[in-house]
Amino acid sequence: LDLTLRDKQAELKSKGLPELTVMNADTESNPDVARARTEKLISEGAQLLIGAFDSGQTTAIAQVAEQKGIPLVINIAAAPQITEQGYKFVFRNFPTAAMILGDAFENQKEIFASAGVAPKTAVYMHVNDTFGTAMSKGVGVVMPKFNMPYTIAETIPYDPTARDLSVEVAKAKAAHPEVLLVTSRLNDAMLITRELVKQRWT
Repeated sequence: LDLTLRDKQAELKSKGLPELTVMNADTESNPDVARARTEKLISEGAQLLIGAFDSGQTTAIAQVAEQKGIPLVINIAAAPQITEQGYKFVFRNFPTAAMILGDAFENQKEIFASAGVAPKTAVYMHVNDTFGTAMSKGVGVVMPKFNMPYTIAETIPYDPTARDLSVEVAKAKAAHPEVLLVTSRLNDAMLITRELVKQRWT
């Protein structure tokens, strides 16, 4: 990590930018921790905030940044409501859920056109956190604009901390969709994939 920070500082300096001190804080994937760490960074002199990975944590950081008048650049957090609050100190450098979905639907239509076949039914599974909920709401708003060839037979939210998604996958399989759409995180994506194999569902 130190080497990476030194490399980044050297790169910024080589481009004629002022020397920066990079401060780090781990949000521990928890909005309350994110809020507390943001306040600590600002009290220690942070003049610009960048982050966080998750929309829930970024929402908490944005609230503190706005209260303290410290700019926040969102580099990974897709929930659109973060930048729809009228904040003056919060800026987006990452697409919103609607933008991500629009690209996904366009890509799917290209694949269907190339394959010469398209599914008629789908089940949508999504992680039930800020990001997954934003994506789920976005599907309902964005999908009709793309005239997709399939309908969503069922939407199945699931807990991001789940250690077993066999029930959710079985429920999705029971709906007999031709395609499974998923908004997930890394660990739960692996759980879903393993469960698809166990249940012999392609």
